[in-house]
Amino acid sequence: MSDYYTTIRAAGHVIRIGAMFIETCTMLRRFAAEEAEPEITIEMDKHDIRIEWKRMLDSGRYETDFVNRLPGYYFESFALNRRVSDALLPYYTLAFHGSAVVVDGRCFIFSAASGTGKSTYARMWAKHFGSRAYILNDDKPFLKVSENNVTVYGSPWDGKHHNGRNAEADLAAIVFLDRADRSFVTSVLPEQGLERIRWQVFRPDDPEDFRKADWLLERTARIIPFYNAGFTLKDNEIEDVYRMLCPEGR
Repeated sequence: MSDYYTTIRAAGHVIRIGAMFIETCTMLRRFAAEEAEPEITIEMDKHDIRIEWKRMLDSGRYETDFVNRLPGYYFESFALNRRVSDALLPYYTLAFHGSAVVVDGRCFIFSAASGTGKSTYARMWAKHFGSRAYILNDDKPFLKVSENNVTVYGSPWDGKHHNGRNAEADLAAIVFLDRADRSFVTSVLPEQGLERIRWQVFRPDDPEDFRKADWLLERTARIIPFYNAGFTLKDNEIEDVYRMLCPEGR
C-alpha cells in the first residue's frame, strides 16, 4: 500500500497520487496542486515496481546485479509515469519521448536515439535564443491531441539533468535528429514520421488503449509536420536550422 500522498496537475488534469517512496513525492513537487479536487486517483504498490524491475531485467541491456542495486523509487518513477500515461489516455493525451524546446512561443520536439545528443542540442537552442526560448521538457513531455492542434505540456519526468517547466505550448514540429558535418533540414512524409514516432510513446498493454494511442498518433501525423535535421554543435548554425523549420509566413 502507498505511504506518501501528493496531488499534481499533469497535462491540465489533477491527479491524486499515492506513492511508496518519499523520493517520488519530492520529484513531483514542482507540479503540486494540493488545493485542487482530483479528477484521477493512482495508488502505487509493489506490483507496479516489480513490473518495471522485470521490464528492465528482460530488456537485456543491463547486468542483473546492476538492476538489483537500483533503489525502489527508481522503478516507482517509471511505473508511475506509465500509470499516469494510461490515466491520461482517455483525455487524448500521450507521454512522448523527446526533448521539447519552446522558441517564440512555438514548441519543437527533438527525437533521436539515445546518445545522439538531442538534450545537448536542446540546451544549445535555449542558450542561443536566450529570453526567447526555454526547455519545456527534456525527456517525457505530454502531448494533448485535439482536432487541429497538439499542445505540449511539461511533466515531472524531465530527464537526468531535470530540465523542464510546469508550462505548455503549441507543437510546431517534430524533428528527427542526426549528427552531421553541416546542418540541414528535410521534410518527412506523414506516414514515415508516424512510423518513427510510434516508438517514442509508452505502448499501452491493454489492446483497446493501444488502439487509442495509435489513433492519437495518426491524428498527430495529419496535423504536425515532421523533419529530418542533421546538426552540428556549432552555435552559428542554429539560426539556419530554425529558419528552415519556420520559413517566413508559416
